[in-house]
Amino acid sequence: MNKIKSLASQDIAELPQEEKQSWLEISQTGSEISFRLNKEIKSPEYYSDLLDRLELASENDTIKVYIDTIGGDLDGCIAICDGLLNTKADVIGIITNRAYSAGAFIALSCENLEVRPYARMMAHSYSGIYGGKDHKIELDYGFNKDYIHNFLSSCCQGFLSEEELEEMFAGKDWWFNAEEIAERLNNRNEYFNSLMEEDNSNLDEDELPTVDLH
Repeated sequence: MNKIKSLASQDIAELPQEEKQSWLEISQTGSEISFRLNKEIKSPEYYSDLLDRLELASENDTIKVYIDTIGGDLDGCIAICDGLLNTKADVIGIITNRAYSAGAFIALSCENLEVRPYARMMAHSYSGIYGGKDHKIELDYGFNKDYIHNFLSSCCQGFLSEEELEEMFAGKDWWFNAEEIAERLNNRNEYFNSLMEEDNSNLDEDELPTVDLH
């Protein structure tokens, strides 16, 4: 049984105008829901209903995410990525045009990714402003730098090489057209398949099933 509930029309009418535009549900049929991220990514509270849908979805549901965004708020990006990575539903990301900045990391957090002919992707590191007392600025910056680098490294694993990640953290913007995105996704699949094979080959003998011969 589908656990995803639609927003009632009166609920949508009561939402602030900015919240209406943060994401858009475009269809819901049976156990499938499709929504579009075609605005600047905002802070997590703008996606509360969307995140609830991801949380409540079952393994029988399919969620399609149409992506065309220039990016935006890091915390909103992390919240959406976490929801996509941890939902029980099958997730299909579809890059229709721009997947820039936060949009790239959201796309790479989808279990399956479709690349349309005019898709574009840009991946780069974060930008921000720190204020306050000197020692607090240093502590905040050090903690958040490691935290964000870990998040971005996880999103880009197998898509960017270690050397490319280091260049990104040093300030380089990585731009990809549709063909380049597709090629890197194929390489990422091979990368993860090799990791799975390596894990299986490294099983201890104690973990392997035993067979008694009589």
